[in-house]
Amino acid sequence: MWIKLLIIFTVYMNAPLSYGVDSIIHPKFKEVLDSKELNFPKDHGSHPEFKTEWWYFTGHLQNNFAKKFGFELTFFRVGVNTQNSMRSKWAVQSIYLAHFAITDDENDSFNHAEKISRDNFSKAGSSLSTLDVWIDDWSAKLKDNTILLSANSEDISISLNLTPFKNVVLQGRDGFSQKGPKIGQASYYSSFTNLKGSGTIRIKNTIHQISKAKVWMDHEVTSSDIAYGIEGWDWFAIQLDDDSELMIYQLRDKQNNPTKYSSGTIIYPDGQTKRLNNSDFKITPHSTWKSKTTNINYPHEWTIIVPKDEIELVIVPTVKNQEMTTSKSTRNSYWEGRSTVTGRVKGKEKTGNAYVELVGYEEKNISGQ
Repeated sequence: MWIKLLIIFTVYMNAPLSYGVDSIIHPKFKEVLDSKELNFPKDHGSHPEFKTEWWYFTGHLQNNFAKKFGFELTFFRVGVNTQNSMRSKWAVQSIYLAHFAITDDENDSFNHAEKISRDNFSKAGSSLSTLDVWIDDWSAKLKDNTILLSANSEDISISLNLTPFKNVVLQGRDGFSQKGPKIGQASYYSSFTNLKGSGTIRIKNTIHQISKAKVWMDHEVTSSDIAYGIEGWDWFAIQLDDDSELMIYQLRDKQNNPTKYSSGTIIYPDGQTKRLNNSDFKITPHSTWKSKTTNINYPHEWTIIVPKDEIELVIVPTVKNQEMTTSKSTRNSYWEGRSTVTGRVKGKEKTGNAYVELVGYEEKNISGQ
């Protein structure tokens, strides 16, 4: 995923109303000023000295009957106080939020759920030493070399065991990802781009045994707000069937044009990477879908071209309505959806899957149509 700063900023600014925490107005958090050496598994864990961070999982699932599904499970931490001053069980250091969704291709359905909690009374929290984040019974945990995902709501649930098939990818410049013109408008950004495993999901009252899961994980840490003039972003996490991956995001200005802070990474089958600048790729939308819930028009099919690397891919959503509306937590709407991929890389035909995130769209500002 790319950065969900709009979501986090909304929660952060409204937290005093929801939680009565005066210290959230002027906390002194560190800024992401330059690259630093990231050490794992420690840096998979929490960084409470920074204002916001998130652990983000999207994946493509197949059951024993070859039926296909997609899912998103994201945990957010929003800092309230930089000091871990838990002198009483009432003290709050961070607010935690989570979004969870499952897409069912065959039934053309999309179900989602959300949570919000504080880290007092042990209702939510995260480890400082490894990946281990939870809200109630929703969790993502690294145990030995396996990532365990779990979430359960009224309509959907998920339980997956995942193993990394590639080392951690450091996005941007050695994990330092610049998102705007000012110092500090950046994040520490790392990814597992090829997690594989199995488990179970439930949709309504039907349980599916998942025999094949291929999952993407992003982890970002920042203290920055959205750079002035950025209206939104499009983010693509592409996993091709030859075990190569491509992450691309474009940050859009108020005229809906991509800015120079757009970026990306090619990840080759052997785990080697190549960084992409904004001038290295082009994203062209070909159609739109209008939400009946929010009346937002989203772009809905795309061609992605990386000319120097002879990449041309077509991205098509498997279900049109994969819009997240989050009235109980972050109180904004965005489109986050499973998609299929076809195209060519260096003259060879390729297929695969992708997750796409679309933020900051309105009916008036869809371009390229």
